[in-house]
Amino acid sequence: MVRQSLEKHDRLVPLASWPKYHPWPSVGGLRHIRFNAEEKGATECFVKRGGRVLVRERKFLEWASVNDPE
Repeated sequence: MVRQSLEKHDRLVPLASWPKYHPWPSVGGLRHIRFNAEEKGATECFVKRGGRVLVRERKFLEWASVNDPE
């Protein structure tokens, strides 16, 4: 069961579709994080494929748990 849970969060989610899966952050907030990813230490959370920005869900959730906004 644990493995299934990890696999569920090991996916690439289109940035614009993020709200379908998670209530936070908003698309605008996510774009802000991506734009400033280098200085925020979030470069591994995003990939660009075919002109689309995809969020590495598990990496982002791990990053967010350590870098919780105030």
